[in-house]
Amino acid sequence: MYDTCTMTNRLGAAVGLNLRKAPHLCLRALLLLSVFGGYRGIAAAAAEVGLWPLNAQFGASDITGNGNDGTATGTQLAPGPYGDADGAFLFSGNANSYIAISNNGRLDVRYSFTILAHIYPTGQIGPIFDYSGNNNWALHLWQSSPTTLLMQPVGRDGYFSSHIRADVLQQSAWNYVGTTYNNATGIASLWNNGELVNEAHIGVAEVASQYPVRVGVRDGDNRYFAGRIACLQLYNYAMTQEQIAAMRDACKGPPWSASSQFDTVHSADRADINTRETAYKAGAWAARTNDVDQWLMRDLGEVKVVTGIITRGRNYSPDWPHRPHDQYVTSYVISYGIENGDEQFYTNATNETIVFTGNQDRDTEVFNDFLAYSGSIEARFVKIHPRTWHEHISMRAKVVTFDVNCEMGEFGHLSFPGADGGAFSYSDERCNSSSAIGKPLASRFCRIVAVRGALWDKPVNLTCDINLQNLSQVEVNNESALSVATDLQVLTMQADTISSNDVTIISTIVQDIVNASATEKIGDSLLTTVDNLINVNVTILQQSQQETRGPTRVVQALETFADTVVLTTEKYTVVRPSVALQAADISPEELDKGQGFAFFLGGNDSNSLKEGNVSSFTWKDSRDFQQTADISILLPANISNMIQISDSSEVRLSYTLYNSSSLFVQTSQGAVGLSQDAVGTRIIGGRIAGRRVQNLPEPVIITFTPLQDYAKEGRCVFWDFEAEAGQGAWSTEGCERLGEENARYRCACNHLTNFAVLFNVHGGVFGDHEKPLEVITAVGCVVSIVCLVLTLLSFVLTRKSKRGSRTGRHAKNQRLVLINLCVALLAILVIFLVGVNRTASPIGCTAVAALLHYFLLAALVWMAVEAVSIYRAVVLVFDHHVSGNFVIKAAAVAWGFPLVVTASTAGPSSLYKYKMAKFCWLAHKPLIYAFLLPVGLILLFNLLVFVIVMYKLVRNEQGRKELTASGDKPNEADRSWITRQIRRAFSIMALFGLTWVFGFFVISDASLVFAYLFCIFNTLQGLFIFIFHCAMREDMAKWWKKINCITGKWKRGRYQVAQGDTPFSPAAETPETIALNNV
Repeated sequence: MYDTCTMTNRLGAAVGLNLRKAPHLCLRALLLLSVFGGYRGIAAAAAEVGLWPLNAQFGASDITGNGNDGTATGTQLAPGPYGDADGAFLFSGNANSYIAISNNGRLDVRYSFTILAHIYPTGQIGPIFDYSGNNNWALHLWQSSPTTLLMQPVGRDGYFSSHIRADVLQQSAWNYVGTTYNNATGIASLWNNGELVNEAHIGVAEVASQYPVRVGVRDGDNRYFAGRIACLQLYNYAMTQEQIAAMRDACKGPPWSASSQFDTVHSADRADINTRETAYKAGAWAARTNDVDQWLMRDLGEVKVVTGIITRGRNYSPDWPHRPHDQYVTSYVISYGIENGDEQFYTNATNETIVFTGNQDRDTEVFNDFLAYSGSIEARFVKIHPRTWHEHISMRAKVVTFDVNCEMGEFGHLSFPGADGGAFSYSDERCNSSSAIGKPLASRFCRIVAVRGALWDKPVNLTCDINLQNLSQVEVNNESALSVATDLQVLTMQADTISSNDVTIISTIVQDIVNASATEKIGDSLLTTVDNLINVNVTILQQSQQETRGPTRVVQALETFADTVVLTTEKYTVVRPSVALQAADISPEELDKGQGFAFFLGGNDSNSLKEGNVSSFTWKDSRDFQQTADISILLPANISNMIQISDSSEVRLSYTLYNSSSLFVQTSQGAVGLSQDAVGTRIIGGRIAGRRVQNLPEPVIITFTPLQDYAKEGRCVFWDFEAEAGQGAWSTEGCERLGEENARYRCACNHLTNFAVLFNVHGGVFGDHEKPLEVITAVGCVVSIVCLVLTLLSFVLTRKSKRGSRTGRHAKNQRLVLINLCVALLAILVIFLVGVNRTASPIGCTAVAALLHYFLLAALVWMAVEAVSIYRAVVLVFDHHVSGNFVIKAAAVAWGFPLVVTASTAGPSSLYKYKMAKFCWLAHKPLIYAFLLPVGLILLFNLLVFVIVMYKLVRNEQGRKELTASGDKPNEADRSWITRQIRRAFSIMALFGLTWVFGFFVISDASLVFAYLFCIFNTLQGLFIFIFHCAMREDMAKWWKKINCITGKWKRGRYQVAQGDTPFSPAAETPETIALNNV
């Protein structure tokens, strides 16, 4: 109940005074307050002169005791601003819906004033608080439009001062409005929801406030307020912003009420479990009389699940001016109800009222758990009826409800702010040493207990003078693990101050803790540390991953903890905003039911993980869970047989859930395109301790809801800890996408680890140019395939050479070399067109990557063979050396060396380390070391050979002398043939080399220009080979004419065959000239 003392204390707090020092003068305290506001003549005591709650409890009564009660007409009770069902008056917006408030003179503020109210406007215009005086205008606060608040302090002389207004009101919503006027400064202000929204200097005047007050109407006016009004307040001074904010809850009733009170300092508001005695207030509620008719009631504000009662006796403080009182209730009974006054007693199965054991001293908390009796109850009002007591009925209490958060509380000399369930709270008391100023003295965990809800753990004291470096030097063992874990969570609270070196230290400490001890309390701190670490800048985490694998080690330590934590409950579940873990020991029979784990976002607007939003399920319920959960994982039924669990002992099954991919740092970008892929879902994982779950005949099913809409299709992946030399990487091995259902991706994987979905977040490396590049590649490949087939036919079916001459023997070698080169290039193009995108089958895709790898290397080596062949031709012609079985030896090297490289690269690697995830091509490291490096070396070798050959050719004078002396001077036909072969071979080599120079640039910086050049040059190599080795040769052209494979233009003589195996030239009647002779 409100009383004068309560209101005076509230007023004292509002104006910054402490009235508790004079409780015996409570009724006269207003006379002792400082003077506020301007007063010309006689000083006015700053006071609350009227307060009308306008709710079910007080109606329109003025609870200040000043006697200006209101009379309500045509109004009804409605939900109020504090969530209470009958906490406001509803006005209909007509002449017959209002409140009339008398004015016995105490409402005449005259000089300075403050008017406050909660309003819920639904109409257009009307008075909120209006001094209506015989149809004369006076001081008034109005809603002057649907969204406008207006105040005008009319003077006593009838002079209208300037009004002040603000367009701030929200329709059909609660607005905490107010207006102030300071007579000393002449400044009037408007306030909304505790904020200043307008102020103006309107001059100094005595306002007309001597009339009665009307709420909702004004005498003689046909404009009426429509909506709700609650907690109407009037003060005779101008409040500050802080004071206005303090009075926002002025009408919010106390949660505790009682049948009686010993006096005002022993009132029901002293019944809170953490109440402490002061010099002026008792340390508990005390009844006026000692009898069984006394009660203490808690109004929970809404219907809740009540799981128990905690009681304490009366607290004692040496500051209390009287003797210590050893008072407590030793037994009590409980009644409860949804409506006040309609309660029933808490009974047992035989309908007998249960008598609960109370306290045996003043301060020890005694918890009576309803689950140990008849179970929890649903109620809004809970009454405690003392039955026996020591000295006097006096007690403190707490009604325990199934809440998802813990209320602020005290423990010993420490006080803790409230916390969400599953989170830590840190003491308000802080370290004062110079090295740790601001660090909390203790932490306290708010634990969600099944059925009971959120309950505080005991506080854990923290070490003030410690930092990460010092903590890393502490020996972590079974005794120190909890203390170290608690200190670590505090030291990682400020994520923005953590460096890469700090991440390394943190990961090491986490590993040490897990290796030393694995208890549930340690897990609470450990998960908080991991949650803090996830919020560290991603660049810092990447640097730590590259240097020491810090993030990966944290993830692995968390999995080890899940495997080894000692369980005290059936399921151990820890949820933090960014990470969650669940572990349980289950029998093989339960495991074979198909176990699953899911997270539901629900109404959680922050997208953070929340306690209560995670759930486990089995196969029979999987359909509903997979269709509604934001992310889920489901193990196949009968999995124990698949992983060969033979005995009947329980196995440890655990799940982990990450809200972001911060700890899964892929330091290598892989081949072209992978740098654009990003994790677009949460990450979920599962483990069966001591078992390597892989190659399952029936897959693990995972469903994901993307964190946002992506234009590209996602790819189901898992995190491979061993990839990239232990750095870790995402892989598609053993995973496939089943499709989409209810905006959720469905993935199937044949193993158990951490899963996610990757998306191309930038629409590809080259954006809108990807499609044109694909078309160019496909068309170029087809053209090259046709040209290579024609080239092969030409050289296989025409075997004539100049027998007996050196050039004849070399021509034959050249033809065989070219045939092998064409075979390799043809294999590359066909395999590329058919298989490069066949990523659905991991084994098949790896085979495609290996074949492409092999034939590309083979083509390169055959080009090197061609260079060597030309070198030998030059040497044999000019230096008179004799060749052996060159082509046979060359074939052994050209087809054997690539086989060795490919096998040695793919063999030691698992399939998913060898190939890319996006295409059937080499992964990043194999691409660099097993392909690009050999490409560079072979091209360098070819270039060196051609430089030597050219050097040999240009030494004409010396060459002629040597040839003359030897008596074996080459003829002009030999010299011409060698020159043409050099041109052709060098052109092909240059083309191939230039192509892969472009390729290097594409891989290094994804340049669009080089991408086009690479695609054009790479796919048209077959065309250029056909031009250089067929179309530009006289013998080939004649052969094609002979078998009528040349078009009719040849027959009509449009083109003439040039003599001497030179390129074609246009006929005389054709104006064009094809200048290919210099190729």
